[in-house]
Amino acid sequence: MVKVVCTYTLTEEQLGRIKNRLGDRAELVKVKDFDEAGDVLSETRVLLTNQLAIDQKDLEKMKNLEWIQCVFSGINHFPLGYLRDKGIILTNARGVHRIQMSEFIVSLLLSIVRRSYHYTKAHLSRKWDPIKIDELYGKTIGFIGVGAVARETARKLRPFDVRILGVKNSVEPVENFDEVYGGDGLDKLLEESDFVITLVPLTEETRGMIGEDQFRRDEKDRLVYQRGPGAHSGREGPDKGPQGRLDSGGGTGRIREGAAAGGKPAVGLGQRDNHPAYSRAYTALHGPADGFVHRQPGGFC
Repeated sequence: MVKVVCTYTLTEEQLGRIKNRLGDRAELVKVKDFDEAGDVLSETRVLLTNQLAIDQKDLEKMKNLEWIQCVFSGINHFPLGYLRDKGIILTNARGVHRIQMSEFIVSLLLSIVRRSYHYTKAHLSRKWDPIKIDELYGKTIGFIGVGAVARETARKLRPFDVRILGVKNSVEPVENFDEVYGGDGLDKLLEESDFVITLVPLTEETRGMIGEDQFRRDEKDRLVYQRGPGAHSGREGPDKGPQGRLDSGGGTGRIREGAAAGGKPAVGLGQRDNHPAYSRAYTALHGPADGFVHRQPGGFC
């Protein structure tokens, strides 16, 4: 019998599907804390995990481990070198965030152009404080990375009469995209887009693909939304971070290290001062794995 360790609670429906598929060939054991798991780890052959931090020392306790199934799409938090050396199979759940992330992106785009946060604050303060708003209509939205999330987001954006661009490794027509460029078309996408959404993993190829040069090439206002760890350089240090001109839906600001120039840092929804996103050279609107919205220019703050 194959012992499967799971780090989270499965629904009755999920347990039933596993039972119907595997019968008595597998035993599923829930483990919340590896330090308290005891001997079960040494017998584990399959690990089903939703952990955001994976310690190699815990994996070393699983001497019979053959396969890890991560329920997320990203796998950068795993000790990949160790798994490769041990011959342990690692699989992810590509496209698992397709629905919720695409809805989140569309909701943010609408809230930015409609200045929703400003009006929510005014409403809560019982104030009539009208300001200029904008529309998505006619805007150009660029996706860096054209995977499942980008394609679902593009499908949802089609009714708003926007122009949709994409950058991916291989140039080919993609449904709901007006233009798809290869890697050498990144600068063109940045120049033409009002909103840029990065949806690429952090690899040696994507590390630093958007840096100071890209933001200095032209003066067009834009907003950058990053979902996932890739693309932004964020490693140039405070003295080299670019001052890209970024648009937050009618209110234009200049950002350096996440702060509006000439004033106090602009603070978004659910901000956390100790979040690693703030150490990056520039971030206009950043949606990391925890789904928080972070610092951006004055219009949305």
